[in-house]
Amino acid sequence: MALSLFTKTKKAIIERAQDDYATKLRLKYKPYYHAMEAQAGTHIRLQGRDMIMLSSNDYLGLSFHPKVIEACGGAARTWGTSTTGARISNGSRAYHIALEEKLAAFLGREACHVSVAGYVACCSAVATFAQKGDIVLADKNIHSCLWDGIRLSMAGVERFSHNNPEDLRQVLKTVPHNTPKLLVVEGVYSMEGHVCRLPEIAQIGEEAGCFTA
Repeated sequence: MALSLFTKTKKAIIERAQDDYATKLRLKYKPYYHAMEAQAGTHIRLQGRDMIMLSSNDYLGLSFHPKVIEACGGAARTWGTSTTGARISNGSRAYHIALEEKLAAFLGREACHVSVAGYVACCSAVATFAQKGDIVLADKNIHSCLWDGIRLSMAGVERFSHNNPEDLRQVLKTVPHNTPKLLVVEGVYSMEGHVCRLPEIAQIGEEAGCFTA
């Protein structure tokens, strides 16, 4: 039923904007904008009930770690509560660089880049690596942030069945060997929790000359 929200329509823009179908769905199912009254890690209070929040992105529990809270307070007192701009223009600060250098050293890498959110990191990475004329080989179940990155890159895309190395092999047979190829999968598929069959998929991609992301 909700899929009709995304179907093409011949209605005028003003009519679509005034259509209350989405509002009726929201009032019926109430899937969004739940305001929590209290929170301590993944333990929350919602509508007077104590609950465990299973949808949190705070995988390591760092948002309530005492050292992180202390560091945030110190940074706010020194730098204020906002950079007031994007990093590419006037929003980059010394503490961003320090964090990236420490993370790179911890991971044993030459350098790293901290993004404002995971969605942005995934989207921008794909859009940066791929470009028009390339072919992206994508698992059908990758997150929407990766699909957005593919669209922004203007590269062509070939989908293969979810977590299916053999289907990837068959799809690769349809792609010219000399075409630059980017293979996009998830280590753990965030919507299902499926673990990627990475060793098999990566080997097939490497044999076909794919760059893997």
